[in-house]
Amino acid sequence: MNKGGEISDSIPNDLIVKIFSRLPAKSASCGMESSKPVIFNPSTQHYVSLPKPRRRHCKYLGIFLGFDPIDNRFKVLWIRMTGKSTYKILTLGTGEMRWRNIQSPLNHEAYKPSICINGVLYYLALALSSSDSSHAPVLVCFDVRSEKLKFIDAEFFAYFRTKFINYKGRFRVSQWKNDVDGNIAELRVWVLQDIEKQKWSKNVYTLPAISELVGVAGATSTGDIVLSMGYRTSKPFYVSYFNLERNTLQSVEIQGFGECSDEDRYSVSVFVDYVEDLNLNDAKYFN
Repeated sequence: MNKGGEISDSIPNDLIVKIFSRLPAKSASCGMESSKPVIFNPSTQHYVSLPKPRRRHCKYLGIFLGFDPIDNRFKVLWIRMTGKSTYKILTLGTGEMRWRNIQSPLNHEAYKPSICINGVLYYLALALSSSDSSHAPVLVCFDVRSEKLKFIDAEFFAYFRTKFINYKGRFRVSQWKNDVDGNIAELRVWVLQDIEKQKWSKNVYTLPAISELVGVAGATSTGDIVLSMGYRTSKPFYVSYFNLERNTLQSVEIQGFGECSDEDRYSVSVFVDYVEDLNLNDAKYFN
């Protein structure tokens, strides 16, 4: 398929990520009327256009890509917000692009961050109460194979600079925070030890402050936490690697951005463990 076609040539299984079209903020309430959600392969720049679920006007839309390693299936979770949320599933690779309704035991509004690890899709959400206007933050654990949802209290997560990471096959929550003076920084890491018991452990690492623009980009397969600047300014652009076990920090300057002023700074996205040209053809997963 040529670039811009409606079937992706290659989205390798070991690069399972949530990739979907984002509507402009100004049209988030009704932009889907003229735009379809897509799954995009950044390597080939091909994409899969997904069918539009039947729906009425919605004030918010959440859409996530998950992978079931047992049945070798991609599934798309679609959430519509209209007071009471609607939850739909689309299984890719079955030959039939059809949305199915699923039930959630808790009415919730989904938002970032999210990540899929070992067949479980994790994302943050607000639990919506029908009796009052309170919105309690929760971590949603969606089993991609069984299509069941579990909810864990996430009140202790501050939303600022919170990032979900895959650390050696385990789900972790990370948070980067500079101190007021900008001299030191804290990397906070929560590990979900037991979903059923909602048991967490927490570690705090103190590092020298790299930049006020730094955040967690992800984790490598070797166990390094990748820290990256989120914006390109007139200052050099660095990506740093912090090893939790050895407590070591290494920084690498990334060049080739060209000239940039502080007034005209632009955002930069960093993808961890991204592999180009694996010479695989996984289009069968999306047909």
